[in-house]
Amino acid sequence: MTRLYFALFLAAALANFGCTIVILRELTRADIAISYFDLRTQILKHLKTYKNLSRERLGRVGAAYYGYILTLGFLIIFGILSLGSVLSS
Repeated sequence: MTRLYFALFLAAALANFGCTIVILRELTRADIAISYFDLRTQILKHLKTYKNLSRERLGRVGAAYYGYILTLGFLIIFGILSLGSVLSS
């Protein structure tokens, strides 16, 4: 089970990174400067900005917003499950 949880954790991490890149592209298209070095912390600070920008441009909230939130939750869940699985064996 440990390998399964860890594989799911890595898959969620890759999907989260993909959503982060999409959000970053939208923010740079709107001339909001974000440093690539501080990518992880800057995305959390500008998530509401992305939500408002995508709502103005598309008329609804962009899919990357929900994808980021969902995969962040999966990262937390699968991280806890994989650590619990390692500690119990």
